[in-house]
Amino acid sequence: MDADKEKHFVKKFIIPEKQERILFELTSKKKRRQCIVNIGQFFNDRYLVYENKKYTEEELSTIVSRFFNIEEGCYVIGDSLMDGKFVKFKEALHEALQDCGLNCLLCGTDVVLIKEEASIYAPNVCIFVRNN
Repeated sequence: MDADKEKHFVKKFIIPEKQERILFELTSKKKRRQCIVNIGQFFNDRYLVYENKKYTEEELSTIVSRFFNIEEGCYVIGDSLMDGKFVKFKEALHEALQDCGLNCLLCGTDVVLIKEEASIYAPNVCIFVRNN
């Protein structure tokens, strides 16, 4: 786990009134998994640039590549084996879309792709961008 990377992500993309709680839960071995499962509801919608239930890996890669060099690695916060690791973007995206849990791909400091937990319906994918 990269605590500095996660703190920067929370301060930049999570609504202010939930930031301290999310930071605490992400650092807690006991609470981390449940925090990750619920984190999608606490993103600041002001930075949302894409949301859809119908998508392809290629389409998502193209959108993210407008804001981030997808040849670089990304950091994963997720209900998966990738949690807390730096992974090549295309590999992380493929695994995130195949996995049924929630995954956040932190692309540099300005872009987050979140794939929500799968249920009866196709999981939603959102891309958030904040350039400041």
